[in-house]
Amino acid sequence: MLANSVAKQGLLEVAQIKAGEILVVSGAAGHVGSLVCQIGKLYGAKVIGIAGTDDKCRWLREELKIDAALNYKSPSFHDEFKNTVGYFDVFFDNVGGEMLDFALTRLKIRARVILCGESEKYRRRSRFTTDIRQARFLTTVRLSYKLGGGFYF
Repeated sequence: MLANSVAKQGLLEVAQIKAGEILVVSGAAGHVGSLVCQIGKLYGAKVIGIAGTDDKCRWLREELKIDAALNYKSPSFHDEFKNTVGYFDVFFDNVGGEMLDFALTRLKIRARVILCGESEKYRRRSRFTTDIRQARFLTTVRLSYKLGGGFYF
């Protein structure tokens, strides 16, 4: 039940996803990520999921019927992301770290970033929070914070 609440509140109340917007979900094959993908499709967004295996990407495309799924372990991931996504309206981040860092370079004006999880931090076993290396992008746009999580640009 908690995953349902997190996905629904994050996407509908915090990000306020709209039909026709581009939604990118990291950790898309996980519990929260897969729910976010489904809710995004129900609300008419173009949904692109990011996962770590070809099998997970296939599952996202074939079973959840999202628009595209990208394997972040692919050597051409960054180019595939740029060609498939271009720039996005909403990034629902379940990973943090380098994925968040890269995503911040692909924001549309008034994009929303929902920070839900930091699985990369867990993998690294770091006690420090995710550092945002692309901070220069945050200084060129208006940044605000809304209780409940998520950056608004």
